[in-house]
Amino acid sequence: MKICCDIRLSKSAIAIFGILNLICFLPIAAVQASELDSLRVFIRSLQSEIEQKQAVITQLSKEFNSINEKIYEYKADQNSGANPFSNLRMQNALKTSHELADSIDSINKQLRESKSKLQNACSAAIQQIELEIQHELEFIKLSPLDKRQRKNRLALVKNLENEKADYAARLQTIKVDEKGWEKIIIQPEDNLRRLQLKAALLEDFLSNLNQSVRFLESEIEKNRGDKKTYTELLDFYKELDESLDDDQDIFDRNRIEELRYKIEGLDGEFGRLKQQMSVLNRDITILKAVSERFKTAITEKEAL
Repeated sequence: MKICCDIRLSKSAIAIFGILNLICFLPIAAVQASELDSLRVFIRSLQSEIEQKQAVITQLSKEFNSINEKIYEYKADQNSGANPFSNLRMQNALKTSHELADSIDSINKQLRESKSKLQNACSAAIQQIELEIQHELEFIKLSPLDKRQRKNRLALVKNLENEKADYAARLQTIKVDEKGWEKIIIQPEDNLRRLQLKAALLEDFLSNLNQSVRFLESEIEKNRGDKKTYTELLDFYKELDESLDDDQDIFDRNRIEELRYKIEGLDGEFGRLKQQMSVLNRDITILKAVSERFKTAITEKEAL
């Protein structure tokens, strides 16, 4: 009887201890969950905002490139004297080009600010998730949970770990690089010589960007060639595998999986290269817009 009584007391003590732990953990977990939920909403909002700004920049960049092509045509007409209205058209096109350049530059600055906010929000979310995981594990350790409850809690921890990994991956893709040419701006005190020097620096940056584009183009072509080679090899090995019996060890069948793995890796690399190319092309468009503003400022100075 005494032993049974001790056991009953022990179970009761465990239950009370578990309830006390639950009472202690609930306020902390509730606060963390509230903060994390707010961060989740903020991150989704920022992500949508960034995508919208990127879409606007892409559209404006197309318009900017199109109007610049027309400017070159109008200049050619003006030099040849073939079209008496070419000068007026060129002036209107230049005005539109400068307005587009200002818009692209302005939205790009807003985009950088949004990306910076997203970086901070993702970092904060990761910290909150780590705290929530820690408290969940403590709760599981100290609370009297049955098998089903424990399984559900561990599933929650797994989901939080996956969410943390997702935010960590986003941090790797969000880049707010300081570009040297973005620091080159027109200032009120700039004289003609200083404007010309700044314009020359911008042309140097533009040349480097174009060189990077050419390098990426060669890397993309190499990627395509490698993928074509590995795909043909994979098709050959698959045909060979289908034509042979399982006990015929003419070739290593693991080679098929190795080739699939290589092709998957090349696909991932291709995506990264295309993303880098997209960023470079956008930077080139923005840099051209900045360069056009300097050319206008130099022309105005020369006219004084």
